[in-house]
Amino acid sequence: MTRAPLFRLTLLRYGEAEFHIWTFHHAVLDGRSYALALREVIAFYESFRQGKEISLPIPRPYRHYIDWLQQQDFSTDEAFWRETLKGFTTPTPLIVDHAPVTLPGHQSSQGN
Repeated sequence: MTRAPLFRLTLLRYGEAEFHIWTFHHAVLDGRSYALALREVIAFYESFRQGKEISLPIPRPYRHYIDWLQQQDFSTDEAFWRETLKGFTTPTPLIVDHAPVTLPGHQSSQGN
């Protein structure tokens, strides 16, 4: 947490397509903050690109979200997921240590 950068934004152009890749440390942004920050980054970029001044709306405080969450009745949600997952007895394995060696249309670097 003491070494920059704690997040990176990269813009890649591949032919006519543009790709935005944003990586960040989970302690810097959560799911809600990510969307707000990305919206602001894009707004700053567009304003800069067009040579215009930027005026951003003030986001609602996170406290409002917490208040909303505390008012929710999750019993319907719980019933849905219990029904949907009925019959599952073990966790779904995540095979993260067996990533594909080749990408579609590319030769393997390991000769597979």
